[in-house]
Amino acid sequence: MARKKYSLWAALTIFAIMLSACQSEPAEPTATQVDPAAIFTAAAKTASFLQTEIAASTPSPTASETLAPVTPTITPTLTLTPTVASGATGVSPDKADFVSDVSVPDETQFAPGQSFTKTWRIKNSGTTTWTTDYALVYATGNQMGGAASIPLTSSIVPGSSVDLSVDLIAPMEQGRYVSYWMLRNTSGTNFGVGPNADQAIFVVINVVGSATLTPTGQTTTSVTPTATTGSSANTATATNAAPTSTSTTASAAVGNLGISVSTPNYSGACAPYLLEVPVSFTVYEETDISFELIAGSDTGGMSNVLLPDPASYSNMPVGTHPGKFTVTIFDSSSGWLQFHVISPVDLYSSKVNILFTCE
Repeated sequence: MARKKYSLWAALTIFAIMLSACQSEPAEPTATQVDPAAIFTAAAKTASFLQTEIAASTPSPTASETLAPVTPTITPTLTLTPTVASGATGVSPDKADFVSDVSVPDETQFAPGQSFTKTWRIKNSGTTTWTTDYALVYATGNQMGGAASIPLTSSIVPGSSVDLSVDLIAPMEQGRYVSYWMLRNTSGTNFGVGPNADQAIFVVINVVGSATLTPTGQTTTSVTPTATTGSSANTATATNAAPTSTSTTASAAVGNLGISVSTPNYSGACAPYLLEVPVSFTVYEETDISFELIAGSDTGGMSNVLLPDPASYSNMPVGTHPGKFTVTIFDSSSGWLQFHVISPVDLYSSKVNILFTCE
């Protein structure tokens, strides 16, 4: 029994000594004491904090800082882009030089209805021979009863000259008139004079006095200009006659007027209807220019048409310039439109007719 008690006390003593040794020595840290999940959790919290801090330090956009797409307000204007004349390429081997007016110098006066023959002397300054398949053709302006196309009567080799003639008749109304003509090659391409072979030759006449007609006897006709009536300056005017020029000074700085309409005849809704009217003109010498679109009707049928304001440009360069007017049609209309150059010359294009039935 004593032996058992001794053994028990010995065991307790040894255990106490071992326990005391364990408590006096600090435990060495091991890898198992660091929890990886805790590291990722801490990192995530740090990142979240930084994001929160950045968001807090970044000002939020206000309503005044919000940028919305801006829709431009478009004011109708006439945009002009220099180009060569219709049907001319500008790089064609067919070129011509004006030499002289053989007959009918510019500003010659004629009685209304008087016949005359205009002749130009033209030099072949290109590299191709003008054969009898080439022709003198009407380009624009007042045709004055001339043929649309006049074939050449002989071949014209490069470097040589030829006299080109067209039979014309002076208009019956007093005024200043210009007729423009070009050459046409076998491909149907128009060409003319000037650096780019895109400028027309022309004749300028003044119709004055009375007409003397002689086919069946001599008849004298007195011509009285017809008065024009209209409303505001920006509204189509009703007239019984085409406008006539009052200019008496010679100028060929601008010419070759052209006009067309996108829709000459229309039937449908007009709320209102916007009609596009392409126009063109050629500048032969750099100049300031003013022009407008005019309208009229023999029956007063253009009172529901609103025309754009006149346009003016400074230092317009040499070349052919196309543009486009926009006409506003509010109700049924019947009449004509005409392109009018106000300065530096008083010049009118041919008329284009329109017929609109608004439902």
